[in-house]
Amino acid sequence: MLTLVTEETFSCPVCLDILNDAIEVDCCQALLCLECAKRCGGGCPTCRRQPLKYRANIPIRRIVLELKESCEQCGEIVLLSERKEHLRNSCPEVMVSCGDCLETMKRRQIDQHAGYCAKQPVICSDCEEEMERGEVFAHQEQTCPNRQVVCGTCRHSILVSEFHNHSKTCPQAIVSCEFCKQDMKRSQLAGHEKSCLQALVKCRHCAREMRRNDLLDHESSCTKNQVKTISCEECGVTIGRKKLANHLANKCQQRIVDCIECGEAVVLAEMKIHSKEQCENRLTECVFCKKKVVFNDREAHWDDFCDQTPVWCDDCLKLIPRSDVWQHKFECPGYNNKPSPPQLNLDDMVMCRHRRCDYKVRRDSLEEHEKKCVYRPIKCSPCGQLIPRFYMGFHEEYCDGSDDDFDFTIDALADDYQGPQCPEYSD
Repeated sequence: MLTLVTEETFSCPVCLDILNDAIEVDCCQALLCLECAKRCGGGCPTCRRQPLKYRANIPIRRIVLELKESCEQCGEIVLLSERKEHLRNSCPEVMVSCGDCLETMKRRQIDQHAGYCAKQPVICSDCEEEMERGEVFAHQEQTCPNRQVVCGTCRHSILVSEFHNHSKTCPQAIVSCEFCKQDMKRSQLAGHEKSCLQALVKCRHCAREMRRNDLLDHESSCTKNQVKTISCEECGVTIGRKKLANHLANKCQQRIVDCIECGEAVVLAEMKIHSKEQCENRLTECVFCKKKVVFNDREAHWDDFCDQTPVWCDDCLKLIPRSDVWQHKFECPGYNNKPSPPQLNLDDMVMCRHRRCDYKVRRDSLEEHEKKCVYRPIKCSPCGQLIPRFYMGFHEEYCDGSDDDFDFTIDALADDYQGPQCPEYSD
């Protein structure tokens, strides 16, 4: 008759675990662990006889070393003698605690948890200071000595440790001329001081120091000035010394004058270009009704006054001039019976060609859309840069005719832009 061998057959009656270094007692032939027998106080734990005498049971020890079982947690087949070690160190289904945050989870989840544990020590990539992962964001945003901050004036990213020095040299910061107290950008200060009428200059003949607006009168009467003619510093024209003041005030083509429309200071020789292409208050032709409107008011004209501005018909999905909307309702095939809105044929939809504009429009409306697209590039006449339409007004206000101030790409400007988007259909 076969006897079923189970885990209980090789269990110690003292610790109730698998026999470890099995011994057999002489009195009742019970099997015990060697360590359990030593702790029994000299008596047999099964029959209570004394003294306890035992001997090693080598066959049982060999059998126990070869016994295997399925782990009750993960199902893996392990040796009985290694079961505790398996559960303690390698079983993926055993619940363990994170050593940093003490959160309890299965062992197989511990590696994934280590990737986002808020209490795990990490190193700041900027200053190499050690801290908990949960503190990294606040540290890099508020206290890291090597964090990047954005200058609110020039929008450049700089180290916070250099911000104080940058504020003293920022080219876009507003500073005052020490002579005339006029406010301007720091990048314009050097050029302004070369022509500032209140700046201190020296007479070329007698080296006497005086303000620039007094220099012309002084040189005309300077006792050491032996020259009868002089060159205009602005336009280079040679003229009589006594006539120079009148030339600079009334005839020099390079003198600064104010535009009568917008009040902007412009070089006289560039006034025609400014009046036709750059002045915000210049008259321009509406692209829809062909009427003359102020350039700065053209969008308000399109939205509120122009009767030829195209609007969408909600019933037939066509662009209709605003003045024809009422008449179109009587002719629109979808107005009276209100059928289901027609499905747009995507084959007739095309993408706007302007960079960063993701809108699709009907092919027959593409040209109209691209004229109004907020991302349409417009060439700035003074500096020659291509500027997005939504940024053009700001750029014209500060453009000084060079391309040094325009350090941003169209993509960077578009990322920061939060104004109105293109109104056309988008899927």
